Amino acid sequence: DNIETDIFEATSHLENQGYQVNHFRVSSHSTQGLVFVHSAQLTKLRNYGWLTLIDSTHKTNKYDWCLFTLYIHDGYGCWDVGAHFFISREDGDTVAEAIKIIRSNCQHWMPRYILMNQSNVEANAIKKAFLGLQAGEQECVEGVVIEYHLHKSYGQYPILI
Repeated sequence: DNIETDIFEATSHLENQGYQVNHFRVSSHSTQGLVFVHSAQLTKLRNYGWLTLIDSTHKTNKYDWCLFTLYIHDGYGCWDVGAHFFISREDGDTVAEAIKIIRSNCQHWMPRYILMNQSNVEANAIKKAFLGLQAGEQECVEGVVIEYHLHKSYGQYPILI
């Protein structure tokens, strides 16, 4: 199996399904990733992305790349997909690069809150991806740790500061 061939085939398939696909590399970490988002998802991200949840899934593919999904809370009160990305290794710079690509594809996405599990990688990536906000965009993005994950990890609900 050849990863470059698989990326090419996945990109072709996703583009045929109407997805925007961006393959990227972060040379300082020798990592790479694949961002894919459908135009309908971009509309949802733009309209409802003020509250965004980021979640990762591991060990779902033959290359052990992490799958990240950005979810939005839509007008019906349901969580729905805003965007996806695979990354070859979970580090802050690679996650940040994927989020920056999503922001460039959806320039009016202005989250006020991003919900995440207790992950320094995700927290650092969000800080990096939302540096230097221009006038008219949100002044700050707050990361909120999902209490469920903390409860699951520690057996009690934490006091959030």
